[in-house]
Amino acid sequence: MDRKKAESQLQQSEELNSALFNDHAAVMLLIDPNTGEIRDANVAAVDYYGWPRDQLVGMFIQNINTLSPDEVKQEMQRAESRARTFFEFRHRRADASIRDVAVFSSRVHTGEEGLLYSIIHDITDQKKAEAALATRTQVFLLALAVLCLMLLGLVVRLVMILRQRKRAEDALQQKSALLAKAEQLAQLGSWTRDMATNGLTCSDEAYRLFGCTPQELTPTYTGFLERVHPLDRETLACKHSVSVRMGIEADEFEYRILRKDTGEVRYINERCEHVRDASGTVIRTIGICQDITERKLAEHQTTIQLKLIACSAASPLSDLLTMALDEVEQLLNSSISFWHFVEPDQKTLSLQQWSTATLERFCTSQGRGMHYNIDQAGVWVDCVRERKGVIHNDYVSLPHRRGLPEGHAEIVREMVAPVIRQDAIVAIMGVGNKSTDYTPEDLSTLSFLADVIWEIITRKKTEEALRQFNQELEKRVRKRTWELEEANRQLEAFSYSVSHDLRAPLRGLTGLTRILLGKHTTGLSEEGRKLCVLINDNATAMGLLIDDLLFFSQAERTALHVSPINMTAMVRGVFEELGSTEDTARVDFQLQELPPIEADPCLLRQVWLNLLANAVKYSSKKEHPVVQVRAELKDGQAVYHVQDNGAGFDMQHAHKIFDVFKRVHSTKDFAGTGVGLAIVQQIITRHGGRVWAQGEPDKGATFSFTLNVVETERMKSNQQ
Repeated sequence: MDRKKAESQLQQSEELNSALFNDHAAVMLLIDPNTGEIRDANVAAVDYYGWPRDQLVGMFIQNINTLSPDEVKQEMQRAESRARTFFEFRHRRADASIRDVAVFSSRVHTGEEGLLYSIIHDITDQKKAEAALATRTQVFLLALAVLCLMLLGLVVRLVMILRQRKRAEDALQQKSALLAKAEQLAQLGSWTRDMATNGLTCSDEAYRLFGCTPQELTPTYTGFLERVHPLDRETLACKHSVSVRMGIEADEFEYRILRKDTGEVRYINERCEHVRDASGTVIRTIGICQDITERKLAEHQTTIQLKLIACSAASPLSDLLTMALDEVEQLLNSSISFWHFVEPDQKTLSLQQWSTATLERFCTSQGRGMHYNIDQAGVWVDCVRERKGVIHNDYVSLPHRRGLPEGHAEIVREMVAPVIRQDAIVAIMGVGNKSTDYTPEDLSTLSFLADVIWEIITRKKTEEALRQFNQELEKRVRKRTWELEEANRQLEAFSYSVSHDLRAPLRGLTGLTRILLGKHTTGLSEEGRKLCVLINDNATAMGLLIDDLLFFSQAERTALHVSPINMTAMVRGVFEELGSTEDTARVDFQLQELPPIEADPCLLRQVWLNLLANAVKYSSKKEHPVVQVRAELKDGQAVYHVQDNGAGFDMQHAHKIFDVFKRVHSTKDFAGTGVGLAIVQQIITRHGGRVWAQGEPDKGATFSFTLNVVETERMKSNQQ
């Protein structure tokens, strides 16, 4: 029984020792001191070095230790003889990183075999700190030596240094004052946020921007958010969080704050950068903040001005005034606002408009458009007597205030500004019941906007007078248009008459020549037959010329019937119509996808017909004629090109190529009337586009034109 008990205790002891070795958090290795082979390694060692346990066990310590094999063997001998039990080495891990380690090693016996039992601790960070401390110590000693030399020099030149010190102190005091003033003028504060503790450190200027002292602002990020305007608080916190999560190195934000000292709303621009540790985790955020309230007010003023200008174009005066009051009321954080006109006698007022909020929530008294004497008005007419804007932040305590009519909004504080033109007050704008006191800056903003609104009102009155003038002018234009249309109708009748009168003899000529060539050809000489053919060809050409001239005349007067056009389909169809001729059949026709447009289909089809027919005609003498049609979008327009490799032309004639009857090639070489390109230019110009040509003799030509692009769902489906 005693033996079994002893064996059980021995087994428990071995299990305990094994657990102490394998489960211990410290890195532990068992090493053969003779060969350096690693006989065993605990879990912590496997995790630390990064090799699998079955690979780590069996490796040699020489593979891990950065010392030479001989040096490693010497150190193992010292550990085995207990001459030394503590070592500092540099060990290599599986990821090739080198770490500084402290090793406690001593000999242990496992049966008959003696092994080195080594406990390893990572001291890399400690080594770095020691190196940094050593560097700082050296710097300190060097600085101390320099300081001693300086002190020695100071003793020798004491009087001179005292005088220089006085001058330097005076200069430093001046520079310090200038720097403090610059910081105040720039309204630039700085802060640092510790991401681990959420602590916040701010500069003096930052506290001044927030209107509080360091004792009044909780030095945490949460305390900072409490100073942010409630409407911007959640958005700003979300943006900060996203900036950190998305790995953005630097970011910029704009938000509003509530100053603790005055309760005033201020606009802040913030720029920050994130500082990361070696793992990429943000550990600190550094930022600067600047008060941009004046800039934002200027932007808001400009926005209001643009809105009012846009409103004045389509709204009556009453709507314009209401919109102006609503915008000013919101900008100045007020809850009521009004607008009065002052009559030329400078004694009579008329209530012109209240803001939307004033009428809906606060004021139900009547009086819009009512005229009454200035002496009957409340304290707000102080601005008329003083001829400048006034602020009443303590309205209730004013001794000369009057009672308010029934239904009138309660007044807590108010601010009014007069509009002065040619030394006379023409209008008054007022706001009231801001949650905090009005400031001189608020009054400046109100005065500026009151002037702007008055200018818009004046312009609207001028526009009304101009509108009446335009109506009269439109009557005259309609009359002149009718007269012009009548003249065009007469010209059209004349064109048809001339066309008919010219065609009749031409038909006679062609008919007679056909009779001569058909029935009397035997009685004609060879020269006579040639003359008959020439007469017939010239009569045919004359007929084509009459058709082109008639189309040219009609194209200028014909009303445009605009509709969506699938340009790719139209060009393909026009070329197929030309395909019946031998010249067209030889052409290598290259058509790219063309953007759709809205235009007159009939007229635009004539454009493509003329340009493609010319391209085929002038490339017909080439062995391999090529005609290419392409387009691109540029600056809101579609630019279409028809390019051929034909006869081309000299660019010195490009200025006249679109004139009627102006040809750059002889009719002997290429037939034509000289009107086709003029028709193209006329049609494109009527559609608001332009047309031009580029060419080079015997190397082809490119004819281009532009049309405005209209992207609509209807056109897209039509294109499909």
